[in-house]
Amino acid sequence: MLIAFANSKGGVGKSTLAVHLAVLLFDLGKTVALLDTDKQRSSSTWIAEARRVRHFGDDLEVMRIIGRI
Repeated sequence: MLIAFANSKGGVGKSTLAVHLAVLLFDLGKTVALLDTDKQRSSSTWIAEARRVRHFGDDLEVMRIIGRI
């Protein structure tokens, strides 16, 4: 399954929704890859902070994409 959140306007909740959905799917036993293509890299930063208080193992992968896709 592939889910994408995209909008050129900032502050609409893309990163918040993506992180919460990634963690929910992880909690449901899914293997998750969260690709953070936002210039601010909020999603990957938040997951990195969450790893300090919770063990996700290798089943929740976060990738920072730099440049254009």
